Amino acid sequence: MSAGATSTPSSVVDLRYLSALEAERTRVLRHRLVWYCAIAAGLISLSLAANLLELRRGSDTEGERQATLLDTASDLALMVSFLVGLGWVGWRRPPRLGLVRVLTVLWIVVGSIAITTQPIANALSIGVDNPEYSDAQRWIAAALAGFTAVFVLHFVGSLLIPLSWREAMTPVLILWVVASGIALVVHPTSLWWVKVLAIATFPLTGLPGVWWSWMSYQRLGERFHSRVLGEKYAELSSELVYARRIHESLFPVSLERGPVKVAYHYEPMRDIGGDFLFIHPSAYSHGAGLRPVSIVLIDVSGHGVPAALAVNRLHGELQRYFQSTPGGSPGALLGSLNAYTFAALAPQGVYAAAFCIRVDAERRRIEWAAAGHPPAILRRPDGALEWMEATAPMLGVLEPEAFDADERSASFEPGCAALAFTDGVTEARTGVDKMLGPEGVLRAIREGAEGTALRERVMAGVRRARGDGPPDDDALVVEVHHAQVYSAVMPMPGAASEPTRGGAGA
Repeated sequence: MSAGATSTPSSVVDLRYLSALEAERTRVLRHRLVWYCAIAAGLISLSLAANLLELRRGSDTEGERQATLLDTASDLALMVSFLVGLGWVGWRRPPRLGLVRVLTVLWIVVGSIAITTQPIANALSIGVDNPEYSDAQRWIAAALAGFTAVFVLHFVGSLLIPLSWREAMTPVLILWVVASGIALVVHPTSLWWVKVLAIATFPLTGLPGVWWSWMSYQRLGERFHSRVLGEKYAELSSELVYARRIHESLFPVSLERGPVKVAYHYEPMRDIGGDFLFIHPSAYSHGAGLRPVSIVLIDVSGHGVPAALAVNRLHGELQRYFQSTPGGSPGALLGSLNAYTFAALAPQGVYAAAFCIRVDAERRRIEWAAAGHPPAILRRPDGALEWMEATAPMLGVLEPEAFDADERSASFEPGCAALAFTDGVTEARTGVDKMLGPEGVLRAIREGAEGTALRERVMAGVRRARGDGPPDDDALVVEVHHAQVYSAVMPMPGAASEPTRGGAGA
């Protein structure tokens, strides 16, 4: 890498993939080359044994005896070549490029032996001066014998060994040069057309093997790619399951003790999402439910692992804030979250919507500040509904100096309830271009079964809107009650009034 150059994560992944692919190709090539040499040596040993038996039995003519002797010598040379190649691969264990060179040299050597000996052996077998054959017939038969030997040696290897088209074609081209030289030297000058025919058609002996070997090379890459994808998918699925456990472990336990009750329903779009809930003090804290309770909904932009990572960072910031400022107001908290998001997340293009609520049962007040978040609903004991509007833009959009949380408050008498939800609820699609919207949330509350929790009514409306389709976004619904005289869920009057724009200035 040149000085000053940097590597990106994607380039590192690409290098790892290519390195693994090269290692797989090397492994397959070494394995197949060993098998090719062993099989070829075994088959040639059978031919050698047959020729030795033929020599022992004796031939009918001197030409046939000489042809058998030449075949025997050729078989010995071929078998030694394959055994040397087998030993070299097993002993030296060269890398893939070295294996390709060994195979190329092996093919050139055994091909040259076949081109040199087989035509001569064929000519001796039928007789150089045999009047039954013309010169053209004898030399065409000799050329075919050489071509057949080269074809068999090359094609059998190509059936086993995957190579790129360039690697598979290189020995064929070199053997073409060798065959052309032999044709020019050996053939009588009067048979010039036989020379041209032999030289022109020789590459055909290697084309089937080149094609098959190249196709095997392509299939090897495809199989490796598919296997890597399968392994990475399984690995990613396992990591997502683990990440989801971590993400869900950040969600608080519902608050059931004391006058302030907090319960919620969370449904992620995928295995892991970007919606999040924080309650302070937690259900396990000393005096939980007796002190003022802070509830924070956060909806990070995006989905999946990136959003969940941002949620983890915001969770840490919330813990830090409440440790240093346990009685912090929603406005101050929202300002702190904006400063953190602007500095730590916005440079990576990550923003968040948030709704901060603080309920003081003793003072019977609810305070809130919301940044780019859908409005919450404040429900009075008599069934009257009020909107709790957003008070500021999304977290991370404005610099801390320009951010104004604009905290607001309203009375929160016993029997009151607040319902907050992320945009995965209001944006649940009821059709191609229609969303549930805030009015759909109100309709779900009104039409819900009597005695059913408000959050369950809303989620039932969301599911009806989606139908059989998958979730378009994470959905988080949080229900907060002042329950001194309102133990669980008060039935919603059938003719509830339209919500008003509630909340006096802080």
